[in-house]
Amino acid sequence: MAQQIAYIIAWLAFWFGVSYALSKLSKSKLVSIGGGFVAAVIAVGVLGIAIQKNEQNKLLKVAQSAGFSNYSEYTRAKSVGATTKTEYDEKLEAKRIAELHKRIAELHKQEEQQRKKELQRQKKGVVIQALEPNKLGVGGREFKTKPNPKGEGVFVYDPRTRFKGVKRILIWIVLDNTAYPLNGPSKMITPSLSWPREVDAQLWKKTGLSPYMTTDAIEIVFGKK
Repeated sequence: MAQQIAYIIAWLAFWFGVSYALSKLSKSKLVSIGGGFVAAVIAVGVLGIAIQKNEQNKLLKVAQSAGFSNYSEYTRAKSVGATTKTEYDEKLEAKRIAELHKRIAELHKQEEQQRKKELQRQKKGVVIQALEPNKLGVGGREFKTKPNPKGEGVFVYDPRTRFKGVKRILIWIVLDNTAYPLNGPSKMITPSLSWPREVDAQLWKKTGLSPYMTTDAIEIVFGKK
């Protein structure tokens, strides 16, 4: 604001001075006043450019003293709390490395999610391959999976609990790519699969489940009813 007022005062003073000088040379007021006006505009414009250039040079020197090649880069550095070129470069490098680590973490997360989806698909596939045509109309499309919190193995189950108006729980556990039915309805539609009690005791021990009582497994997946 102060600079604008200074420009206006300078312009008026120059206009008055030039107009007065021209009035001594010409009797025409149009020439003296108009000429003074034009000259004042040009002079103030040139003065403004010179002042602006001087300010830019001052800012450039400030930036260069901190190691920057231009003031814009210096301004960007200040915005992130850096006062020297070395400090700014270090911050940029740290930011680049942080972004790289974040991207790597995201890729790892995506890979892990994809791996889990593939694992779930494989486990469901083991049970689906053993399905026989059945009156329940179960084909495996609705199957879901759940890791066994008590040990090894993955539960494969149908989240539906009623089929044609009758309550049925369908649940298997897949251990080492072999599926085992955990109740009668599940065995009924996958008759080729062995019961847990028919498995080698040391192998089944890995599950942390009883080969005779499947209540725990059903509660893990479906909750207590």
